[in-house]
Amino acid sequence: MFMLLIPLINQEMNALEFITKSFFENTGSFINVLVSIYNDEHSDKHVVLSDRGFSVLSNDDVHTSYEFNLTSNAFITYVFTDIRKIASNNINDELIASILTSRESKKSLMCIDVKKNDLEMLSRYNRNAIYQSFNTVYCKSNQVYTL
Repeated sequence: MFMLLIPLINQEMNALEFITKSFFENTGSFINVLVSIYNDEHSDKHVVLSDRGFSVLSNDDVHTSYEFNLTSNAFITYVFTDIRKIASNNINDELIASILTSRESKKSLMCIDVKKNDLEMLSRYNRNAIYQSFNTVYCKSNQVYTL
């Protein structure tokens, strides 16, 4: 933790700030955030906590994505999509360059969506967190949903 918080050589910010800025202030990416909440009739369904603390949703060069639990009844998904790579199959290079140039002067845009009680999402999240854990997962209830 100490190494993440000390300023980098010749930088005004520490490693944690640098990583955060590179993800959230990159105008060459679309940022999508999905918050999944389980309450009311599904308040007995719980989100697991992996000993890794996060899981990776996709593993390709177009999307970088991470998921974390927020509470025992909610988790969050961050997806960073590389505009150049996703558009390269459908749009010519000049248009892609024009789009990226126009976005440079603007702040990063983030699309935030909240889903409630989507049990298919919870099932996928819990399975993925268990599969990617090092050794242990923790859950508020004795039985993990979908297992």
